[in-house]
Amino acid sequence: MLEEPGAAFLLPDDLREKLRQTLAAIPEWPRDTIWQTVQEQGDDRTALQGRLAAIWQALCEKHQLAYANRDSSGQLHEGICSPCRLEYDAAANCYYLIIWQSDEARAIKMRVARLASVQCLDAPIPEGIEEAFHQFLADRRQSVALRIERQNNAVERSFMMFASYDKEASYDEEPDVVQLT
Repeated sequence: MLEEPGAAFLLPDDLREKLRQTLAAIPEWPRDTIWQTVQEQGDDRTALQGRLAAIWQALCEKHQLAYANRDSSGQLHEGICSPCRLEYDAAANCYYLIIWQSDEARAIKMRVARLASVQCLDAPIPEGIEEAFHQFLADRRQSVALRIERQNNAVERSFMMFASYDKEASYDEEPDVVQLT
């Protein structure tokens, strides 16, 4: 991770260098046999370093962001917002920024690659934004129940597919099925 340019925004350069020196005697995992680049399409993480670093800083310091976002139709939207989350979609190899728009009382998801500019401001995120965001998510929360037969690794595949979700599971021995909610 210390050598991966796409993860450079997570740590300050001086800390990354200190960790490299401290871990210099530790043998590295053989990259050619262990690590594979599965998704070559999507975001160029190296090109996004400045934007990701500004977003990360704002999230860590709980400060607002000034942004200019070009939507899929090409229209430029500018403003000041409260960042809520930075998400990575592994399947699409894309980063997304989720912000809270106070004047519209809603969350907006933007692709980081489409941000024309982003800057961490000195202004703190206003009180109540985090609670409003969580309430927004709770109001839209949905549930689904699946009965999964134990064939072709279906249970394992289902748990992997829904790994990022809150879930409950129960096993019924007689029909040999797993109920996943």
